Amino acid sequence: MRILPLALALAMAGTTLADDAEKALRARQAALHKLATQPGPEADRELSRQLDELDAGRLPLALWLDVLEAAGRRDDPALRARLAERARVLATAPDPLRSWRECLEGGSVVLGRTIFREKPEAGCLRCHSVDGEGGAIGPDLSKLSQRAQRISILESILDPNAYIVMGFKNLLVKLKDGREIAGIVNAESEDKMRLISVVDGKPTTIRTDEIETETALPSAMPPGFGQILGKRAIRDLVEFLATRD
Repeated sequence: MRILPLALALAMAGTTLADDAEKALRARQAALHKLATQPGPEADRELSRQLDELDAGRLPLALWLDVLEAAGRRDDPALRARLAERARVLATAPDPLRSWRECLEGGSVVLGRTIFREKPEAGCLRCHSVDGEGGAIGPDLSKLSQRAQRISILESILDPNAYIVMGFKNLLVKLKDGREIAGIVNAESEDKMRLISVVDGKPTTIRTDEIETETALPSAMPPGFGQILGKRAIRDLVEFLATRD
């Protein structure tokens, strides 16, 4: 099977479907997916050309992950060497998000919604709500696109402690009678504090004159979602959350 029709699909998708950007993007992503499994050196050369476009800054960000995944499925030594060098450079980058930037665009809203609502490894709906459904331990993520850029959404998923939204501080409070209570600070005044347990969601109200010490705890959202979900799922999740308006 010759590779020319697939290479042509990559070139043509952005023009013949220019009136529908979403269809054009999905056509190019599908072509790259097929390209990854095509036999012969022509497929390797086409993917090398796509990597050239990526390195030169001419490849749309929404296609980065598709190109990198397709190249990663090939056995060509030259492609493997290029990907290894890219990984080496990114591993030494001062910005930890650099190796995840291919997750910023190109995901599926439908798949992202499913991950948010149903994937047990993510557990998003247990703590966060969207469109009136979900938990209250974390911030409501409805209309998130109006107050957060994609890079901030990605950072919050990968590093939950990078920024804690006001009103969702996780605290360990030691009382003068020796008891310790941990939870999210849901409400606070001069004389009272209400904590919401991250375990069962139950509130506890305590008087501030009962408090001996307060210790800030990490975000209730655990780190490591990047490794747990993988880049494709992270990209879909970002797409879903970034389009909540």
